Amino acid sequence: MKFDLRETAKEHRIVVCHRGVTGGNIPCNTMPAYKIALLEGAHMLETDVSTTGDGELVIFHPHMEKDQLGAPECDISQMPWHEVKELRYTNADNRPTQFGILKLDEFLEEFKGKC
Repeated sequence: MKFDLRETAKEHRIVVCHRGVTGGNIPCNTMPAYKIALLEGAHMLETDVSTTGDGELVIFHPHMEKDQLGAPECDISQMPWHEVKELRYTNADNRPTQFGILKLDEFLEEFKGKC
């Protein structure tokens, strides 16, 4: 069976998310945020994809280092993956979390067939 988004959307509301409950204080573009979005009823997951300086595809909204990482001088597009993987998202209180930046492959593997 082939899925056709346009045809499905004519008959059903489709919920697309990249985070769960905003009051949960879990940063977007992290594995827990996507999992909560699905538990909350999302049908599809929206994600942001960026490239590191050495060409790795990662889940990160371009140019949001200051807002999402608390790192105004940081530029993921110029950094190698081994440095990017050490970065941590900040939460709504601007405190570092345990959540790091995902590779696109990790995201695709985790949610394959789940949404």
